[in-house]
Amino acid sequence: MAMHPTPLCKAIALGRLIFDGTRIYRVNQQTTYLVPPNSSLNTIEEVDVPGVRIASFKKSAYDLWLVRNIQNASLVHADTLDASVELFFNDKLHALAGLKTGLIKESKRLPGSKVLDGQFMAVQQGVATAKENLQAIEFLSRFVQEAKQSGLIASFIQKHQVVGLSVAA
Repeated sequence: MAMHPTPLCKAIALGRLIFDGTRIYRVNQQTTYLVPPNSSLNTIEEVDVPGVRIASFKKSAYDLWLVRNIQNASLVHADTLDASVELFFNDKLHALAGLKTGLIKESKRLPGSKVLDGQFMAVQQGVATAKENLQAIEFLSRFVQEAKQSGLIASFIQKHQVVGLSVAA
């Protein structure tokens, strides 16, 4: 038997989007660097120096920021996220740029490596629907505001121990 979604279900088309000024914030994902064991790089600021090579996933939100802001280090681009990770490991680059949550996972593959504290930018994630879906916009606006104010989103982040994720203001 086929299921037929209600008009409201059809209207609520949720998606994870990069913030473009018209979305309802949900969370911020921190971006930083993974550095190999015994690296002399200890802070984010120390990465942007001559001679440092940074692996980055080409055209990701954080890569676009790096392209505009890195002045001294060299970016080494890969066409996929997995390829940027392999580039860092195989070519023994000085740093891997990425979302803190993913870098923490990758650091387990390289004992002694470290994820640098702080962030060089935040990738803002939100929920959205088509602007003609007025009921969905009203529902999502209320839901997200209540979820943030009540601490629901923060409690999920804490419960699942997600490092590098925070509730957007």
